[in-house]
Amino acid sequence: MVEAEAERDGPVRGGERGEGEALDFSTPVPGTEVERTIKTVRAESDYLEIEEVWRSPHGSTSRRYLVAPSPPAGVDLPWLPPDAPLSVTFPGGESAHRDISVDSLGHLFDARRATGCPGCGNVYGPCCGEVARLFACTTCDRPACGACREGADIPATRCARCGDTSCGTCSRQLPVEQCRLCERDVCRPCRDGSICRTCEALEPGSADGLPEELVARGLTVLTAEDDGGRVVVLTGAHRRELVVLDGPRVVRWTTAADDPLLPLRIAAAGVAGTGDADVHVLPEQHCPPAPRDWLPVDRTSGTTLHWAVMAGDARRAGTFTPPPVSDGAAPDAALRDELMAVLPGLAPAPAASPAPAFPAPAAFPAPATSPAPAPSSEAWPAAVVTPAAARLVACRMRTEDLTAVDGRGLVRRTAAGPAVSEAVAEWQTPDEPVWWSETGWNPAPEVVSRARLGEWEAVLARVGGHALLGLRHDAQDPVWHEVAAEPADLSRGLVGAALIEPHVTASITALTTPDQLSGITIAGASLLERRRFYRGVVARPQDDEVPPADALAAVAAGEVPAAPEATTDLSESLIAELTKRLGGGPARVVHLAIGLEVEEVWVLADGGRLEVSYEVAAGESQGHVPDASTGEPLTEAYACRSHHLAASVRSCATCLTSTCRACEDGVSPCTLCGGPVCRRCVAGPDGRCRACSTVSKVGALARSRYGAARGDAVWHGEGPNVQVTIRRLADEWTLERQDHEGTVTFPLAEPALTHVRAMLP
Repeated sequence: MVEAEAERDGPVRGGERGEGEALDFSTPVPGTEVERTIKTVRAESDYLEIEEVWRSPHGSTSRRYLVAPSPPAGVDLPWLPPDAPLSVTFPGGESAHRDISVDSLGHLFDARRATGCPGCGNVYGPCCGEVARLFACTTCDRPACGACREGADIPATRCARCGDTSCGTCSRQLPVEQCRLCERDVCRPCRDGSICRTCEALEPGSADGLPEELVARGLTVLTAEDDGGRVVVLTGAHRRELVVLDGPRVVRWTTAADDPLLPLRIAAAGVAGTGDADVHVLPEQHCPPAPRDWLPVDRTSGTTLHWAVMAGDARRAGTFTPPPVSDGAAPDAALRDELMAVLPGLAPAPAASPAPAFPAPAAFPAPATSPAPAPSSEAWPAAVVTPAAARLVACRMRTEDLTAVDGRGLVRRTAAGPAVSEAVAEWQTPDEPVWWSETGWNPAPEVVSRARLGEWEAVLARVGGHALLGLRHDAQDPVWHEVAAEPADLSRGLVGAALIEPHVTASITALTTPDQLSGITIAGASLLERRRFYRGVVARPQDDEVPPADALAAVAAGEVPAAPEATTDLSESLIAELTKRLGGGPARVVHLAIGLEVEEVWVLADGGRLEVSYEVAAGESQGHVPDASTGEPLTEAYACRSHHLAASVRSCATCLTSTCRACEDGVSPCTLCGGPVCRRCVAGPDGRCRACSTVSKVGALARSRYGAARGDAVWHGEGPNVQVTIRRLADEWTLERQDHEGTVTFPLAEPALTHVRAMLP
């Protein structure tokens, strides 16, 4: 057996599977390289049996034939004479001895007439028929052979750089690999090794036009662009990021910086308007203590975050102005979360942060703290990194929100670290009643001052020298604190309210009680009713004072002095300040001598009622009424018909009513008979009573009824309750008067006789 190697012809190259090269398939593909292995299968005396194996990049096949001077009998193989040229017969019947290859279906064919499929990479000869015909794919419109157009279930891939894709309709596969920098899937022609050709072409650029969320101003920018988008590398003092953009949209944003503070840095940089930021954390700040003499009523304390974003010396955002620090601790996870909760919303665009991705350091520009070029590799340009232009300073501050009472009023003190602010609601004179301040008091207190701050209200209330500070929160019950203790003034206040007016403290120097009273007497009348009232008279202060409890029991029996229960926890200095606000003592202290004012109702003899009032001086017991005429004090008096009280009265004989010297229509003697007659009963201008005004001479026939004889004369007159008879018996004249007091007869002599005779008719 002899093995021989076939003649090597020029290679015939077709499109490799998956390379996507555009070939002109309208002419045969020249130069397909083929291998031929020749083996001597059997060597006989008169012929050789040869077996050949043909291999090409597209397929393989074999053939057997005989070499003999003449066709051997009984052997069914092709025959060639020894001196004939070695040739190949194609399936179509043609023969050739060069430019021979093997197609993808295992056919020997004329390599000059090859047809290649750009989808699967198969090469077909003229004998392959319909499968070798290239038609446009109905999906992707690319040429494909009949076998490819049958379709296949292949992975869907796409090159992010050039846009080429796989296609299941024409069975076209597109192998892609991920770029080690931009992490995009790229096909073989779009990459050089593990890095795509776009990342290899990065060059210095500008932050202008980049999305605001990248916060790229002030950073070193490297950029390159292809049909699939734009690749940007951002480098700063703390930032090492790669961004893939599709127009203005951020497709991928990754960082090679293993920095847990990176989201904070980007958020702070967005607020400051620069690309990078240092982060400093100051030690915890404590609050200064509140003054010791204050009375705290409500206190809350805690810890709060204070922060500032500084661009140079200017504060762009934050809650405080930090000191110029250049060093500080790193924030813990909790502090980072708190800062991230407030910072993003302050930036022009909501701050995002890149996802962590850590390419090999040699394939990424390393950060630098000076303007020197940063290391680079694989044809990347050097990056120049400048220090961060912004800084984020944060610290935790102790906070205290305190509501307290001091000499000014109600104070709300808000402290955040060393910073303290105060809101003061000063004491004011109330212009309306403070209803809750009266609860628990008897008598009602005088509210000297009032202060309101939020839901808190405070009052300074007192009764005399007993002063309390009252505090009330919202609708809760008030709480009282003692400013000055003078419980006896509660009794004095009740006395003052009973005798004078509310909010007056009365000190009693002398006292007459109702049970000590000795009243007056009105002659001929009976006492129906007596009312006694206390009456105070301002007196000079005295060392001797009626005990307040005794004075209260006398003036306002049954009243119980009371004040709210109060604590004694105020500092001496605060008490001194509040006492000044109270004015240093009670507003009105009145020294009184308390007597009685008596009102009585008497029933007179005629059934009428007489109301009498009189006073009993403090310390005395006997009551007096003044004489209506002289003013003389009387313990026993008479009441005239005008209800004057007098030491004496006279009754009118006509109307039987009494009058006194104070009466304008009082009793006077009748000008004729001399009997008592009041001015109401005077009959005429000459002053005669009604009986005298009717006096007339009695006729002869009637004289005997009056005891007169012939030659005598009688004059007689009658009026209400009075009869008057004048007789002349012989030479003697008499005047007889009969009234309620009886009958009286008296002789008439000169000059009375002349006066009477002149008035007789």
